[in-house]
Amino acid sequence: MTITPDDILKYCLDNFDGLVEVNSWGERGVFYNPGGVLKRGVYILTIKEKDGDNDRASRLDRKDVWRVNVGVRRPTFRTLFTELPQRPSKGCVVDMPYDFTATDVIMPHPVYAWMGWICALTPSETTFESLKPYIFESYEYAKEKFRKKMGGTVNKSSENSDRTSAIRESIKRYNDIVESNEPFCMKNEAWYMMGLAYRELSDDKKAVTCFKKAAAMNYDEAFVKIGDAYMDGFGVKQNPAMAFRWYRKGADMGEINATLKLADCYKHGTGCKLNYSKAMECYLYLAERTGRYWQRYADGIGTALYEIGNMYLLGTGVPKDLKKAAKYFRLAAKKGNRDAESTLKSSIFNNFEK
Repeated sequence: MTITPDDILKYCLDNFDGLVEVNSWGERGVFYNPGGVLKRGVYILTIKEKDGDNDRASRLDRKDVWRVNVGVRRPTFRTLFTELPQRPSKGCVVDMPYDFTATDVIMPHPVYAWMGWICALTPSETTFESLKPYIFESYEYAKEKFRKKMGGTVNKSSENSDRTSAIRESIKRYNDIVESNEPFCMKNEAWYMMGLAYRELSDDKKAVTCFKKAAAMNYDEAFVKIGDAYMDGFGVKQNPAMAFRWYRKGADMGEINATLKLADCYKHGTGCKLNYSKAMECYLYLAERTGRYWQRYADGIGTALYEIGNMYLLGTGVPKDLKKAAKYFRLAAKKGNRDAESTLKSSIFNNFEK
């Protein structure tokens, strides 16, 4: 089934209360504005079907290519893409290693990623299902902003109360999804998002329970969260050996962060026997991931390349080799790894040809 912009707008209007459709700045979108009390309302989602003067990175001049944009909370954005970028200059795009012309991929917004916006070009039905939890989060976030606009300045305790209430509403919605007849791919992500919500409430035991439910449904990012729980002792008794096992399960599924953390365990002997060869094997696996699909994981791949360079620089488990170190640091720097950039500026690499 082909998803259209109208399908997405209809989904929002049919499933969330208080929304209105608005056309502005060459885009169609839905805003939270119950009763029409605000002039415009609060953004939730927009559909862009043609390039704008300051937003051309997605190449929407191509046939049947359009973009859906969703505003999520900044912690969620960081969970997806590691960090928020700097605001770009007018007419420029954010400094992030993504192909902003790629279709059917959830990625940072080419212009407004610094505000926590994500997007997808011409999403398939499967990708739209993956977007739905983020649309719901945007809806809850918009309601918070709306209350602040209506209530004026609120004190800190009131803000915290509103935030807690919004998170609990999110949990209820995610719970409705896992108990419904929604597709499998929505349920595993709903368990994962519910786990993140419980973490926000500092209810770590429930968070771990949710992450384990998601992991049982093969949601790969959940394996990392469970590993982190055992490594740091939140919601469960601290147990590095168990953390290692969960990271290994995630790595076996190809999850980037799980593979990085597994390598770190091997390199330091945390929860397992010290094994530099295994650590290098993990890093090399990530370093060899190329192609458009892997562009979204540039940060993690850059970290792996940096770690390989560092092992050659220090002679950790491999013969010390400055040429190989420089090679991998340069590859990491191309992925935006700042540690690699700083290392290459050190005097030790001054005499190496680029």
